[in-house]
Amino acid sequence: MKVYCKNLILVRLVFISIFICIISTVGATAPKVQYKFQFNPPNGISYITTCKSTKVVDNGATGKQVDVSISKEQIQITKTENGYLLVPKTLSVEMTRNGGKLPAAQEASMQALAKISLPCSLDANGKLTSVNNTDELYQVIDAMLKDQNFSTPDKLAELRESIKTGVVDNIASDWNNRIVGFTGKTVNAGDIWKSQQEIGSSFGNVNVTMKTYFGNPVIANKHNCLKIGFAYVGDKNSIKQLMTKIMETISKTIPAGYPAPQVINATISGKGSRIIDPSTMLIYSDEVSRTMTMTLRIAGMGDMPTTFSESKIYRYDYLD
Repeated sequence: MKVYCKNLILVRLVFISIFICIISTVGATAPKVQYKFQFNPPNGISYITTCKSTKVVDNGATGKQVDVSISKEQIQITKTENGYLLVPKTLSVEMTRNGGKLPAAQEASMQALAKISLPCSLDANGKLTSVNNTDELYQVIDAMLKDQNFSTPDKLAELRESIKTGVVDNIASDWNNRIVGFTGKTVNAGDIWKSQQEIGSSFGNVNVTMKTYFGNPVIANKHNCLKIGFAYVGDKNSIKQLMTKIMETISKTIPAGYPAPQVINATISGKGSRIIDPSTMLIYSDEVSRTMTMTLRIAGMGDMPTTFSESKIYRYDYLD
């Protein structure tokens, strides 16, 4: 049972990372209407993003975990023959868990990940097409998993590849959901658009109903910008099917004889807003929040209701 519980903790951690990857693909796709969006950042532009992230995992009677992080990252975008190159550099990252320090091993892993620079290639429309320098990232992931208890090397290898794919997919989707759905589109301030979308992940898709609205023009950093808001609700059957598939995959890390956790129900929803300059598609502020609820039926433990929630607030400081 101790081995099973240890692996259950790992299941939760991996599930959270996959959940973040899935929800990070959620953006707001622009309707075809009259305020031109064009990806055209000045060559060599550099800016610093400051992100405050609050993640809450609430397991009901078994407890709550609150992680708060503040990270700073410098990003430079330069033109290339085929589009653009985006080069990020982490300046600092701090995290607390339930108001205190992280366990030493997790703090070391977080700082190791922060030191890795992953340049990204963009096409002419701003779509992220590849994440480069991933070998160093994979080495850190391997080190994070080496002491975990798995019944066979094959199961460890399978989980390792799932995490690697999820991390890279998250980087791409986190960028693309802000840019790709709008590039080349035109809108009017006050427009509202409602759509059915498929949110993709390496495990499958989730169907969501998305509402996008375009506010009045605003001035940000002396630029004519537009405020965009969005909200979405996931289809319950779709998210349940996806979570069931994820649980079946992750359960391969659990020792033989223990059935996969059964997903009884699951929901997902989110909202956000950002201020963006349509003429360059540079962003000046960004806020997102999302919530997922799920009930897992675990052998020997009964039903376990869990709520995952996350909010992120970004600040952008452009360098002269």
